[in-house]
Amino acid sequence: MGIIIKKEMRHYFHDILLYIVASGLMLYCGFRFSNVFFSSEIVNIRTVFIEVSYILILFIPLLTMGSFASEKYNGTDRLLFSSAVYMHTVVWAKFFAVFFSYMFFCTMTLLFPMIMMLLSGIYWTELLLLYIGVLLLGGAVCAFGIFISSLSSHLFRALLVTMSGLFAWWMIDALLPYIGSLLFQRLFNIVSLFTRFSEFQSGLFSYSSMIYLLSVVLLFQLLTMQSLRIWRQRRS
Repeated sequence: MGIIIKKEMRHYFHDILLYIVASGLMLYCGFRFSNVFFSSEIVNIRTVFIEVSYILILFIPLLTMGSFASEKYNGTDRLLFSSAVYMHTVVWAKFFAVFFSYMFFCTMTLLFPMIMMLLSGIYWTELLLLYIGVLLLGGAVCAFGIFISSLSSHLFRALLVTMSGLFAWWMIDALLPYIGSLLFQRLFNIVSLFTRFSEFQSGLFSYSSMIYLLSVVLLFQLLTMQSLRIWRQRRS
């Protein structure tokens, strides 16, 4: 597993596109936090934290789009699954490679909040809980993106579908207060990811939200394995 993780992460950190996007991310973070720093609106620092968190989530599809889609497109999936490595090992290695890369970019954005934390009324525990929520939500999105990549053999298609899925999840949360039916509210609440993240935004640690997001990771990992088994059977 370690060899696959290193291989995948080496690929990510040799991709010029990710460096360009990461540079844009850091410039945006610096711009938003400097606006708060040079204004009297220190109380709006939480809003900036949340904005940065969502931008980090939108960064994930760029990492996941090639997880398996590129293997299929280049024809290296046969070599990957014909080796003496179990499928679940490959799937989890791909996940950890994406997640560790995502953690790296999250860490890059920590510099600005830590500086602003000294100037605002936010305690380090609130910042810690926010980033725990960002990592948990990001892990769920990573697993979802890898699952979409396992269904496709084209990188752009995997990127587009993953972004569309994130937008659909966001729309569920946006429309939830306007749904009159209690039954539909409960159903939409079950599949809502960002509702769980909102508890961490408020500075609250929720065991139920943590278990839910980890369960989403496990669910999409299992779906990815099943998708790849079907793909391998069709190719054989």
